[in-house]
Amino acid sequence: MSVRAKIFLITFSLLALATGGGGLFIQYQLTGYLNDDVNSNLENHAKIAQKLFIDAGLNVTNADVLADDLGEASGLRVTVISEDGTVYGDSDVLKLDLDAVENHSNRPEIMLAKNNESGLSQRFSNTLNTDMRYLAVRIPFNGENGFVRIASPLSEINRALAQVRYIVLLAVLVGFIFAIFVSYFSSNIILGYLKEFISDAEDSINDDSGNLRINSGHGSEPYTVESAQQDLKKDLQILAKQRKQFSSVLEKMGQGVLLLNKSNEVLFYNRTIKDDFWPELEVGTKFFNNISYPALKKFLKKAWEKNELAIEINGPKSINSSYLISARRDKTKDEMLVVFNDISKLRQLEKMKEDFIGNVSHELRTPISVIRANAETLIHGKFIDDPNAIGFTEAILTQSENMTETVSELLKLSSIEAGEYDLNMENHKLGKLINQTVKAHQDQARLRNISLNVQLEEDIDIVVDASAFSIILSNFVTNALKHSPSNSEILIKNDLEDDFLTTLSVIDHGKGIPKKYRDRVFERFFRVDKGRAKHSGGTGLGLAISKHLARLMGYEVGMKPNKPNGSRFWISVNYVSSEEEKSLTPKLA
Repeated sequence: MSVRAKIFLITFSLLALATGGGGLFIQYQLTGYLNDDVNSNLENHAKIAQKLFIDAGLNVTNADVLADDLGEASGLRVTVISEDGTVYGDSDVLKLDLDAVENHSNRPEIMLAKNNESGLSQRFSNTLNTDMRYLAVRIPFNGENGFVRIASPLSEINRALAQVRYIVLLAVLVGFIFAIFVSYFSSNIILGYLKEFISDAEDSINDDSGNLRINSGHGSEPYTVESAQQDLKKDLQILAKQRKQFSSVLEKMGQGVLLLNKSNEVLFYNRTIKDDFWPELEVGTKFFNNISYPALKKFLKKAWEKNELAIEINGPKSINSSYLISARRDKTKDEMLVVFNDISKLRQLEKMKEDFIGNVSHELRTPISVIRANAETLIHGKFIDDPNAIGFTEAILTQSENMTETVSELLKLSSIEAGEYDLNMENHKLGKLINQTVKAHQDQARLRNISLNVQLEEDIDIVVDASAFSIILSNFVTNALKHSPSNSEILIKNDLEDDFLTTLSVIDHGKGIPKKYRDRVFERFFRVDKGRAKHSGGTGLGLAISKHLARLMGYEVGMKPNKPNGSRFWISVNYVSSEEEKSLTPKLA
């Protein structure tokens, strides 16, 4: 398409769009005005009819006469209708024919007037064979409620609108013709300026002095080709310097940086990717052609769907290496930036800490048991009579029991983290596991008048270790009970998702968790309200144990706020469809 044609097409399209849009807007405004005028006219006549009929003492005898008089005076159709829908007067129907008029109790305007003092509707009238707009209002009639209905034919409005459409169409056609002429002349003018500019540029190039002269509104200013070349060279040098600095930063980063397009073609990578991950990687090649990394492939698939994603995965070179991989999609260019952060040393430090806690917990178990046994013996054996000594001994017993529970939880957590927790992944009925947990917490909930409600989308078979899943669900319910106010509700529900996943949620209506603490709720010993935790009990390890058990089964747990208040703790697990017989047992983490 030529430049002239493009300019003509753009100019014509804009003018045509403005003309057509203006015509439609005028028609829309005029239609609204006419409809409002008809409605206002009906309301005014309805008020007049109410006043006249009440003053005249409307009844069965004079209903038709009054309707005829008002209809003749107003030029509108006036109908008098009783409470049961019988028509006793109509300005457009002879009195002898009123008995043949069907009952009006089911008319929309009458039904609306019964409930709202007045009713407005529009439909085709079989009696008058035209579109009508009806307004019905209540009025005393024959000792009970009745209705007077004012109706106006819309034939005049329809004729006016048809005439307006004809005028608008004519105006649009005239506008289109005008747009064609304006577009043609404007394209010629603009093209003339372009040709003149190109001609001046060609003359300046062929000029011995090499001066490029561009006319402006303030006179002629010389601009040499050499000057343009120097400016361009400076800009290119600045861009090259910035690119070099940027590349240097990327090369020296400890993180691996990888840029892919939608088809997983490699667009860029830094030295860390080349040296520490895949030496064979080249720009322009498909990433997964020569590289096998199923965990990353699955991660990238989800990242393209969610636009932004981060996850911790092992590999690719060693199962002992851990990486926090984050991906962000550039929607404009449809590219994916992937950053690899090596967190192996962090995980090793965490492992050392876990081992230390496990060893200390194991060593503390025996002396704490001795302290607890001695305190129980002193109290129940009646070896002491001093009330103060008894109080001190009871405090020792209480604290030793709390320490015993904490040590047991720590040992359980250490066992899970060390991979010593044996899993037996089988199909179990979700409803049965939930009912067992609810039954175990029913007495505790009843003490504070808290209801435990279960809403299952479908009682499905889930693939879990029954003991581990029950621990997780029990911890969620216990946590909800601690933070729920009395006389409230805790909801346990599931939502089915794609890929045979279901998310089970435990929802409370407590104060909720502040945003700054939400990422830490699954840390060991973490409590939002430490003062309250001393009174409500617990070790602060339940949610940490739940997270590790879920990961051990290959699943994820999480928390998000419940609106308007409260918290929602969830776990996503695989389920088996009733039509499928094959096992969907997930890989162990």
